[in-house]
Amino acid sequence: MDSKAFCIILVVLFSVLFASGCIDELVAVQEDGPVNVSVYEIVYNGKEANATTFNETTFFLTKDGFATGVYALDNASSIEIIPMEDLTNPGEDPISEIVIIAEDSGNVTDVEETLRQLSLREEATDLNFTIEEVVERGQKSQVIDFNKSITGFVAFKVNVPLGQDFIYMPTHDSVVRIVLPAGYTTGNPFIGKVQPEVNFTYHDENDRQVLGWIDLHREPSSLLPADLFNRSGVDSDESPVEYHPVILKFYTTSAPLGLLVGTTILSIATLIVALNYASTRRKLEEKRMEIENMDARKKD
Repeated sequence: MDSKAFCIILVVLFSVLFASGCIDELVAVQEDGPVNVSVYEIVYNGKEANATTFNETTFFLTKDGFATGVYALDNASSIEIIPMEDLTNPGEDPISEIVIIAEDSGNVTDVEETLRQLSLREEATDLNFTIEEVVERGQKSQVIDFNKSITGFVAFKVNVPLGQDFIYMPTHDSVVRIVLPAGYTTGNPFIGKVQPEVNFTYHDENDRQVLGWIDLHREPSSLLPADLFNRSGVDSDESPVEYHPVILKFYTTSAPLGLLVGTTILSIATLIVALNYASTRRKLEEKRMEIENMDARKKD
């Protein structure tokens, strides 16, 4: 093989490799492999009295560094999920084990009843979808696109790298519920407050605390670019949609008592040390005065 032919082959190979890299960046890869629906709690609680949407977002938190998310959606062709970034495992998929149970939105006449019926299904829907990572203004998100507009459920597993600190960044209108593990609570101002303030809270049939928000909209900030929080898909010259992030720390129900006991013991120990210091200092001061008086008498 002469040098000219060899150079041509190299150019072709590099072109193929470069094109392959570009395709991987631009085209999302369809997730495959069946996932058992029973690993998720597919439930629909019903439209809240003051809610303006049938959408419902529920996160079931665990003690094991992950959570399961269940999105109830009405007439959606895609969803965007902003997971917490795990800096210790940069190559790990932030969301996985995606399950979809849905109907074509064009065939749905009663959204709430359809969602209730779908929540009883034991098999996932055979639906084509793609998932890709999108980076905008330094913020990474996972976008799941469906091959048609759906009404139903999208469930997935998401990493929680901060352990018992959980953050949810809303990207669409939805009633939001967060279910804590059994035996856990949140909201103590000394351990970890919940932001923003919850609209409702209760304990479910498994004695788990549930926190709920009906509307997480917030007024657009004049200090930030108009489209920084625009997750609605509207043009930038229109009013952007901004959402309050949900931030909470969850801990065992005995943690506040443990903190109180620990603080009390520490306070008592500090008081003992302070009293002992004051007593020792007073004795040394009396000893010093005694010595000074003795020296004065000797001089006389």
